[in-house]
Amino acid sequence: MKNTANGEQLVTLLNLTSREQSPMSFHGQSQNMPHGRVFGGQVLAQCVMATGLTVEPDRLIHSLHGYFLRAGDSTIPIEFDVENLRDGQSFSARRVQAIQYGRPILSAIASFQTEQDGLEHSCNFPP
Repeated sequence: MKNTANGEQLVTLLNLTSREQSPMSFHGQSQNMPHGRVFGGQVLAQCVMATGLTVEPDRLIHSLHGYFLRAGDSTIPIEFDVENLRDGQSFSARRVQAIQYGRPILSAIASFQTEQDGLEHSCNFPP
């Protein structure tokens, strides 16, 4: 049986809210953890959501590089400040900082691309 409460909580965590300071600034909640630290996968997923909210809807994420800089506090919201590095004809690049207590807990760069036809590579599986 599926646990819908966990699914609903995940959707809530990934539903970031725009901050009034800037259309490139968001905040999100953290899952309450018994040890008081933010789960890294949660903050990384929220960074993907924050950057995705700033690109055209036809651009899909295809690359992400992130650095965990500090432990996050699961009792307070996280601020996500996104910087537009580039919008080209088919690519967009964004830098995002996840911030608590005025200091970054995660820094990441994400690249987005429109879906395009091109070469596809794959190896045949052995019989």
